[in-house]
Amino acid sequence: AAAGALAASLFAPAEPHHIAVIGCGVQARYQLGMLAAVTPCRAVRLWSRRPEQARALAAELDGGPAGWAAEVAPSAEAACRGAGIVLTVTPARSAIVRTAWLRRPVVVLAIGADSAGKQELEAGALIE
Repeated sequence: AAAGALAASLFAPAEPHHIAVIGCGVQARYQLGMLAAVTPCRAVRLWSRRPEQARALAAELDGGPAGWAAEVAPSAEAACRGAGIVLTVTPARSAIVRTAWLRRPVVVLAIGADSAGKQELEAGALIE
């Protein structure tokens, strides 16, 4: 989580419109906890393949001590569009996030793509 926060502190827009979170399990909580220390942004759009996880995380975050304003997005695209920080924390084996959804400037923290065979982002998303 500290590595993601460091990357965001160095490369994210100074005032991102919102943070997109793709995947709403335990790792999302750790990452957001660290991001709270390095960005003034408190607007979070959550999406998960398991909608109940997104709803649970939104309820936990919204109005909590870090001041998050969390909402569940109807799709991964809706979460990502316009985000200044895109956080992916899934075990996906095929792309969820599409290049066309990313608006520059943006920093993408692809945390779940941590071993061979995992892929959360469309090929080329980080080089365009």
